[in-house]
Amino acid sequence: MRFLLGRFLAHMPCDPAEIVKKFDTTCKLISCVSKNESEYEIDLRTKVNSPDYNEQCIKLCQKENYGSREVHSMIEKFLQKKDYFEEIGVKISIQEDPFCCVLLTPLMQRAHNMRFSSEVVFVDSSGSCDQGGSSVTFLFGASKIGGVPLGCSIHNFQTDEVIVTDKFRDLIGTDGFYGKGFPAIFMTDDGVQPRGTH
Repeated sequence: MRFLLGRFLAHMPCDPAEIVKKFDTTCKLISCVSKNESEYEIDLRTKVNSPDYNEQCIKLCQKENYGSREVHSMIEKFLQKKDYFEEIGVKISIQEDPFCCVLLTPLMQRAHNMRFSSEVVFVDSSGSCDQGGSSVTFLFGASKIGGVPLGCSIHNFQTDEVIVTDKFRDLIGTDGFYGKGFPAIFMTDDGVQPRGTH
């Protein structure tokens, strides 16, 4: 029994001691599922009498650290961690309605001091990435070593790209794109929405 519980806790993203404290009821439930280990193994294989504990604990850790899968929860987590992000050098701008979060990591900020950031910038937007309808947009500069990220935004799929672009410009200021404030060329895919914003 302890071997199985130890293997279960070893694969968790949190410290095992924290897991036992946080999920004490789950651990008690594991010990109550059966009296001996052979019955317990059968219960785990069939999952009739026992839930998938790995999945349950991972979901609880994710909810605590990253919020639930709803947009308002994601906004709350971003606002809670905004000071931490700024402390480690990440520039972040958050707008709640419509949802838009723009991030500039220290690497992205340094990349704006390179000449390639003022030349051709590729804009790549994903479709809806999660159940909340969020979309991720990256800006990449074309350097000699390949694509270098210049910015990232997370926004609702329906959020107008102009709002995202304006938030990005406000965050980077006039020093962005090698001091020019904008690149010579924005290159996008064939999506109608990204083409009309730049």
